[in-house]
Amino acid sequence: MKSIIFVLLLSVAFNVNADADSDFDKGFVAYKNSDYKEAVKWYKKSAEQGHAIAQYNLGLRYANGQGVLKDEKEAVKWWKKSAEQGYATAQYNLGVMYGNGQGVLKDEKEAVKWYKKSAKQGDADAQFNLGLRYNNGRGVLKDEKEAVKWYKKSAEQGHASSQNNLAVKYCLGQGTLKNLKKCSYWAQKADANNYDVKKLWEAFELWKYKTQ
Repeated sequence: MKSIIFVLLLSVAFNVNADADSDFDKGFVAYKNSDYKEAVKWYKKSAEQGHAIAQYNLGLRYANGQGVLKDEKEAVKWWKKSAEQGYATAQYNLGVMYGNGQGVLKDEKEAVKWYKKSAKQGDADAQFNLGLRYNNGRGVLKDEKEAVKWYKKSAEQGHASSQNNLAVKYCLGQGTLKNLKKCSYWAQKADANNYDVKKLWEAFELWKYKTQ
């Protein structure tokens, strides 16, 4: 499973007031200067005014223990506020937390719920994890066709693990018609992204279908 995504964004198309934006900017500058306590102070001011990115970044500070004592429950609290406003990366992180039982009771169905919300917004990691859930029947009824669907969406964004898993599906004919040419294509994509596909390549003699 992918680890929680840790990113910082300078702007986003959420409706927030000027004060919240200003406080967020101050928090971002403090973070860039490695003044984490100051960053937490301003992120919290902004987050309390409903700034989705500030809520997300405040969650990161609690998850990492930067400028504040590490507290996964508090991280979940702020990510949920951000996720409920539709912020895709916060939704993905919530999926991870529910899937792992970090800062919250483990709940695979809840993990699927948040992965799906994020995946529908195009988050490649969420699409991959949602594909895994459908493939293994975790938190959702097993559905290999649905797994292939989400692996493909993620793979098309360059996600190496999704490219590998999609290749396997085409090689085995699981959730899709068996197609060694497509298997070879996605295996090559994964290989180009430094994913080890040697066993798959040799087992199905994929060099016969290698594209130029």
